[in-house]
Amino acid sequence: MAKFSSTNSNPQSAMAQLLAKHQNKFVTLKKGESVKAKITKLTHNEILVDAGAKTEAVVMERDKRIIATIMSLFKVGDTVEVNVLNPESESGQSVVSLRRYLGNLAWEKLEALQKNSEQQ
Repeated sequence: MAKFSSTNSNPQSAMAQLLAKHQNKFVTLKKGESVKAKITKLTHNEILVDAGAKTEAVVMERDKRIIATIMSLFKVGDTVEVNVLNPESESGQSVVSLRRYLGNLAWEKLEALQKNSEQQ
């Protein structure tokens, strides 16, 4: 249990200390930016990531092939780069996409294959 200064037994002071301790630990996401995030839930129905915001962000992908790719490439705990589509939806969660990150991964793989074939 957390200990608080005993010089002031005012409950409001204890609450102020708690709030100060945990203030500004969240990231404010902006539409269009790319941020690192950790996958926290990975199912065919829902993909959630922790990007440091107040709540977990929802990965919004409508293309079933992209969802299948995400499911095959990643696992819970993996760090990915997401694009912010909506910093805060009506439900209070950020909405993000992995589409650009998947494209970058594919491009990096092609570049590696090309370098490998040039060296042979």
